[in-house]
Amino acid sequence: MFFRPSIGRIVRIVWIGLPIIFFVIIGGGTEFESLKKYLDVNSIQNVRLIKSLPKEKYQEILSCMDVGMIFLNHKFTIPNFPSRVLDYMDFSLPILACTDMVCDMKQEICDSGAGFWCESNDIESLSKIIDTIKSDKTALINMGLKSRKLLLEKYTVQSVAKSMIEQIV
Repeated sequence: MFFRPSIGRIVRIVWIGLPIIFFVIIGGGTEFESLKKYLDVNSIQNVRLIKSLPKEKYQEILSCMDVGMIFLNHKFTIPNFPSRVLDYMDFSLPILACTDMVCDMKQEICDSGAGFWCESNDIESLSKIIDTIKSDKTALINMGLKSRKLLLEKYTVQSVAKSMIEQIV
C-alpha cells in the first residue's frame, strides 16, 4: 500500500484491518516521521513503513501484494491520477482508491471493475471495503485481472496515442 494520508486516517485504517491485514507503506512524505513514531510507540505489528526503495525492490514488493492502495486528501479540487496506479495495474493488482471527489481515476476504477473507491474521509465505507478485501479473495483476483485489462486497453503508449489522435481529429 502506498499513500500519503493524514496520521488520523492511517491509524484508523490500520486498526480497522487488525490483525488480519499486513500493510506496507512506502514513501517518505510529510507524515513519515510522525507515522513512524506512532507505530513505534504503539507497537503496531501489522505495518511495515519504508522510506524509499530502488525500483527493483519496489516491484518485488508489488509482486507479493494483494491490493494496491492510493490515498489522496479528500480536500483536493484538481483532478489527479497518481502514476503508481499504473504499476498496480501492471502487476494485476486490484486498486483501492481513497481519494477526493474529483479524482480522475474514480470513474475508471468503478466502471472497469478494477477495484474499489471511496472518498478518503469516509472511514465507514473504507471499513466495508476492507471487510470485502478480507473475505473475498476470488473478487480480488477478478478485479486484478480487470485492472491489468484496463492498463492494456487505455494506458499503453499505443492506446494513449490513439486516444490523443482521436481527440484531435
